[in-house]
Amino acid sequence: MQWRVRQRWARCSVFIAVVLWLWAGWGVARAGAPSPPDPDPDPAPGATASPRVVLLPVVFEGLDDASRRALLESRLREGLESGGATLAPAPAPAPACTEAACWRTLAEAHDARYVVLARIVVEARVYRMTLDLYDDRGEGIVRARESCEVCGIADVASLLHDQAAALWVKLEDLSLAVPVLDVRSEPAGATVEIDGVVVGLTPLRVTVRPGSRQVEVRKQGFSVQARRLEAVGGTRESLSFTLTPVPDAPARPLRPLRIAGWTAVGIAGAGVVTGTTLLVLDGREATGRCSGADRDAFGTCRYLHETTVAAAISLSAAGVATVVAITSAVLFRRRARSRGGPLALRLHAAMP
Repeated sequence: MQWRVRQRWARCSVFIAVVLWLWAGWGVARAGAPSPPDPDPDPAPGATASPRVVLLPVVFEGLDDASRRALLESRLREGLESGGATLAPAPAPAPACTEAACWRTLAEAHDARYVVLARIVVEARVYRMTLDLYDDRGEGIVRARESCEVCGIADVASLLHDQAAALWVKLEDLSLAVPVLDVRSEPAGATVEIDGVVVGLTPLRVTVRPGSRQVEVRKQGFSVQARRLEAVGGTRESLSFTLTPVPDAPARPLRPLRIAGWTAVGIAGAGVVTGTTLLVLDGREATGRCSGADRDAFGTCRYLHETTVAAAISLSAAGVATVVAITSAVLFRRRARSRGGPLALRLHAAMP
């Protein structure tokens, strides 16, 4: 009886051991197999999805070597991807896509958030690289510029790679750290001052410190305009100014100059004639007073004309009047030219 119990127990033990061995082997095999991907994984808290980007055909100037172009384009793509971007399929190089409307169409077609346009200019072994990052509305967000003088193509490719990777760092700093201000004016080319500091000419995009900011726009010939702005970090504000022309100052009349000039000419002429006459009379006998006892033993009249001082005064006045006449003529000529050139000069000279 005991022998049968032991035999049944041994059989059960063997069966249990076989079951455990099979179960353990199945678990190991299942653990080694790759798990199916999560069809819609939830991003970790704080994580951001990599932006989808359309890279426009690179614009080359002064570089005709196809192999070097291909190397730079390849390193540019690698730099964008290493920075965290997901590149959309490359658009066809033709027709050219150089306007914001085309960029918006491309971004919408590829479900992209950004568009990148690269320009590489080569002049006498000097490489200048510009990367422009636009949003899906075709508005410029970030611009990165680099230059490399007397560099090999490998150095330029490495620099372009790093420049492309740094775009996203600049984008993050722009969106999280500082406000962005767009200033436009009509007409353009006006000087922009923020808190009394000149920052550029319109149209202008500039980053400012958060807080209350005073923005002034000025242009020669137009009135100064100013606005108060509350800049908030992570936002983009736009200011548009329509400048009002300042009325020209009334032109000073020319007639007083003509009168003054001709009067001075008359005084100068009279002074010269009078002074010359007085000089001629100086030392001569006074006619009508030299008779009888008015003459000495030698027949010399004691009454002589003494006109030296008067002649000097007359000639000095003539000199001053001459200076006034010349000055009036010069001022008259300048003002007449400023009003419309020689024709205006002739017209004003003919006026009474």
